[in-house]
Amino acid sequence: MLKRLSSYTFALLAVFVLISSCKKEYESIENIDDTKIQQYISANKITATKNDKGIYTQIVSQGTGDNYKNTDSVYYHWTIKSLTSGTLYYADSQNGNTAGIVAYTNSVTIPLQNVTIDVPAFRDAILALKPGGVAKLFVPSNRAYGKNGYDVAGVINVPGNEPLEITITTLTDKSQSTLDEKLILAFIAKNKLNMLRDPSGVYYTIITPGVGSVVINKGTTLSANYTIRLLDGTVAESVTNGSFTDATLSGLIDGWKKIIPKITAGGKVRMLIPSGLAYGNSYSPSLTANAILDYDVEILTAVNQ
Repeated sequence: MLKRLSSYTFALLAVFVLISSCKKEYESIENIDDTKIQQYISANKITATKNDKGIYTQIVSQGTGDNYKNTDSVYYHWTIKSLTSGTLYYADSQNGNTAGIVAYTNSVTIPLQNVTIDVPAFRDAILALKPGGVAKLFVPSNRAYGKNGYDVAGVINVPGNEPLEITITTLTDKSQSTLDEKLILAFIAKNKLNMLRDPSGVYYTIITPGVGSVVINKGTTLSANYTIRLLDGTVAESVTNGSFTDATLSGLIDGWKKIIPKITAGGKVRMLIPSGLAYGNSYSPSLTANAILDYDVEILTAVNQ
């Protein structure tokens, strides 16, 4: 009995030692990350505050106006890079922007991926800013992608146990529509375009009005060629062989509904469509959220029932 008890005691002791060693190893990773962050902060003469999760926040620039509140909408860009090597792992597209209610910005999601990292300091940083302000978060690996890292081919590749630097750059605009209008006007000026503004906010140029007799309305069935470009000139989608057919105008994006009735079959038009009249905050492999779309459209046929 004594021998059996000793065996049990030894087994329990071994389990305890194993658990203790695992715990010490996990704590050492936290300590290693914290040391790396502190060394980085010291070397770059950064003033930052540390929260109870081990995340450090630096207010790079305050911005102007009033501080954000939880109920405010915020429009911003953000990046993720390695704290130690400076490698850029992810940046949201400059062809659009990230947007949301401040209260719900406590997590960071990689678009088109199913992985979200919970970073409560993200929201806290925004609340410390005013529109146009910039903040940086220095995030230990256990609060980011952990020991396994995160690898999606062509999107992001973060090694395991990698502390991160996340930069948040808020925009001064109070609404997506005013931001889009500003960007469209800048694009028109830069490219010396002559375009009309529809009351909806779509800018357009009718290249050819068309020769068809059918007056296009929301119930009209269309076939068309079109090309979609982003503001940097990237072609997001193109149909030039007439294969876009049997499309009812009422089922297309609002930008088309506003402008296409101004032409008819045989007509060609160029449109700069603000994101709210295009695909809004939605993502696709070729379109980023809140993207302004530069459309060339040729109406091939128009049929009213």
